[in-house]
Amino acid sequence: MGLLQDLGFDPRNIVFSSDTSEEQGRQFGKGRGTVDCCYPVKCMSGHYGELVFGQKQKLDILLSPMIYTLPSFLSGHVAKTLTCPRVMAAPENIKAGFLKESDAFADAGITYVTPFVSLDEPLLVPRQLYEGMKDALPGLTREEMARAVDAGYKALKGFNERLRKKGREVLEWCAREDKPSLMVVARPYHMDPGIGHEIEVDIQAYGYPILWMQYFPIDADLMEWAFGDDIKAGHIKSAFDIHDVWQSSYSSNTNEILWGAKVAARIPWIACVIRMSSYECGMDQPPYTPVLDFAKGLAGIGSALAALSLDNFRLLASDNLYVFSYARSLVVATVSTSILLAIGYPIAYGMARLPKRWQSVAMMLVIVPFWTSFLIRIYAWINILQHDGLLNQILLALHLVSTPVVWLSTDSAMYLGIVYSYLPFMILPLYATLAKMEPSLEEAAADLGAAPREVFWLVTFPLSLPGVAAGVLLCFIPIVGEFVIPDLLAGSNALMIGQTLWLEFFTNKDWPVASATAIVLLILLLAPLLLYERMQRRQLEALP
Repeated sequence: MGLLQDLGFDPRNIVFSSDTSEEQGRQFGKGRGTVDCCYPVKCMSGHYGELVFGQKQKLDILLSPMIYTLPSFLSGHVAKTLTCPRVMAAPENIKAGFLKESDAFADAGITYVTPFVSLDEPLLVPRQLYEGMKDALPGLTREEMARAVDAGYKALKGFNERLRKKGREVLEWCAREDKPSLMVVARPYHMDPGIGHEIEVDIQAYGYPILWMQYFPIDADLMEWAFGDDIKAGHIKSAFDIHDVWQSSYSSNTNEILWGAKVAARIPWIACVIRMSSYECGMDQPPYTPVLDFAKGLAGIGSALAALSLDNFRLLASDNLYVFSYARSLVVATVSTSILLAIGYPIAYGMARLPKRWQSVAMMLVIVPFWTSFLIRIYAWINILQHDGLLNQILLALHLVSTPVVWLSTDSAMYLGIVYSYLPFMILPLYATLAKMEPSLEEAAADLGAAPREVFWLVTFPLSLPGVAAGVLLCFIPIVGEFVIPDLLAGSNALMIGQTLWLEFFTNKDWPVASATAIVLLILLLAPLLLYERMQRRQLEALP
């Protein structure tokens, strides 16, 4: 605030996103997720969405700096004060979720600014912020930014001093009254109630004062009292030296957490240290209400079962998101299967007509793609289809296009990925059927005067229908529920049902609705299976 106000921004025009919450993630972050296993980074999609889509007044600038180093009271006593690299790079990572189909920032008239900043190196910060913000603030000078940075550091220093003074008062009260207190050692983002889950608030309600490590008092007299003997004995060089417990002192948060544990062990009125952590990447549970809480016993199980009502199915019928997802999945599966049949049938027919010694070679060529991971093959297509990928390079070299074509995040890329991935599943059952067909049947039809086209449609194709049906089912059914290919290659403006299921289970955490969605999908997929089973029964009944 100190920096922005010095640059001339009215405090009333400076907007911050609200605390992390379930509602924020559902309303503003849905469909904007990116690949990152860090839970706090995942939460940022909701914050960005709230600022872009949830404001009554339009924003002009969204400022989200990439902070490389943090100012710390341990600076000079440790090797570095680096931030977590995942959190540092989060502005660029999360931005990708808002550029999938179009630039959501540009569409909303917002300038997205992500300056790279080393806050623990004050001499660098004015230049870094100037270079990062000069385009968003026309007319900005280096001198203005330098003054604003100085004002920002002064505001930050004053804020820290006020909180440390309050921490000193709490500690002195505990010493005077001989009462225990608790210290929280955590990263700064755990102060967000939605990420820290307000654990310290619940504990404080029982009468235990809470001290946050970041704002623990560091007055000289207190530090001398706590660490004086260790300094005199030569174990440490200063009260802020942590090399005795941690030699790899590069991470700012880790450094401060370890220092907090050291000081807590030396202060008799700190009875307990609470360690909050979100470093188990991808393992943290978002701050949602538990769907099935075994800790509540039978009541928790009963509550979970009560949520499995017919209302979830009514929601599927009333919400266009689910209706369109089912419809799109069926359309995509139908179109893809038709393309696969059109491509796969001639290939299988040609394989079946090859000499016996070449059929095994052709079969091997069809199977070879399975030797590589499915996911790796899809990522390979991402590289081929990207803006400066192989496909655009070839098209430009042949002068077929004048500018690179946009392939990624389109239906064309999705259909290409699906056809490539599922083509062997269409070819193999067709080849198995056609290879067993007696050539004499086609010869007999030709001898009776049938033209080649008539031989194919009246003899070959009807006899190959079991293979056609098997290939269609092997492709159609998994394509309906496909998640990976549309998620990586297509845009998110129109979701397939597999993507919707993923969002309900893992983003919205609405398992009852997700379960209903899966049941309806299962019913839809049973229809072609029953049809195939009926067709097989009729064929068996027709046999003599």
